[in-house]
Amino acid sequence: MKYQNFGAGEYQLMKEEHMRECTPHDLGYALNKNTDRREPAIVLRQPLKDKESLISRDIESSWSAAQESDRVEMLFLNINFKPADGKKAALIRICIDRFSPEVMDWFRLLISTEGEMALNDSIGDVRAIMVINIPLDIPKAILAQVRE
Repeated sequence: MKYQNFGAGEYQLMKEEHMRECTPHDLGYALNKNTDRREPAIVLRQPLKDKESLISRDIESSWSAAQESDRVEMLFLNINFKPADGKKAALIRICIDRFSPEVMDWFRLLISTEGEMALNDSIGDVRAIMVINIPLDIPKAILAQVRE
């Protein structure tokens, strides 16, 4: 993992830049109709452009964090859709800036599904995009801090 130290002004600008790139969303839960399993979900507050194309693409995800001293202020989940069928790569960045008991439950559920979650928009009844292999090191570290 790569770390960078910023001055106070640079740090604030970096946070604001990351926030501008984030998609408005709600953390929630979904019920997998095939397995009857409860899964973590992210529901986007705006329509997902070209959703049908995104469903079939390879996805790579990663976390980044804004941290002051030893306190994590916000997390960013980066969901990268790789280019395919003449379509450009796409990125959805999710910001988690509150660490409430509900968010901790969401992290626990993400860990219990071994990094699998549903990504959907709030428009219509269209099937969700399943995102797998989300790295679990950051959610586990956040939960460990809460337990300390």
